[in-house]
Amino acid sequence: MYHGPAYRLIVDLADPEHARFVIAGGNGGRPDSPFIANQYPQWRDGEYTTLSLVRAELDVERTVSIAPG
Repeated sequence: MYHGPAYRLIVDLADPEHARFVIAGGNGGRPDSPFIANQYPQWRDGEYTTLSLVRAELDVERTVSIAPG
């Protein structure tokens, strides 16, 4: 049996608003999700994504609206 850290989070206490993280596998929670393994290469290679908690630094990539139908 193999097990290990699925979620890695690094927080510099001198700059807690810019944590770094990676999820083993990916962000997909279902086996048929296209995101099921999208972060595996980063996790395997010890790379991380910056998690900014400063609103002014966030970029909106996509806005989704759902109309009643």
